[in-house]
Amino acid sequence: MSIRLYVGNLPEAVVRQELEDIFLPSDDIVSLKLITDRKTGKCRGFGFLTVTTDEAADQFIEKFNGHPFKEGSLRIELAQPKTVKPESLTPEVASATPAPT
Repeated sequence: MSIRLYVGNLPEAVVRQELEDIFLPSDDIVSLKLITDRKTGKCRGFGFLTVTTDEAADQFIEKFNGHPFKEGSLRIELAQPKTVKPESLTPEVASATPAPT
């Protein structure tokens, strides 16, 4: 089972290769995704790192959370599940979704 980590506090000018240079010496990494703005192509300040195990996730958080990077320091934590806003659902799906109580 793979574990997804949030990588935050990234500057706009970061490129994927810079993060790969920091993280990829590890064999536990499955993927690295940098989130960019569609119009400008610049980093939106965060990305996601997928690792192989819970132990690897804990090690990455311990090792890299607060790690100096460019002008700031990296923020590494477990990624939260993606939530879907009800207004973004199609009418058929929205009507099938139970209202919160």
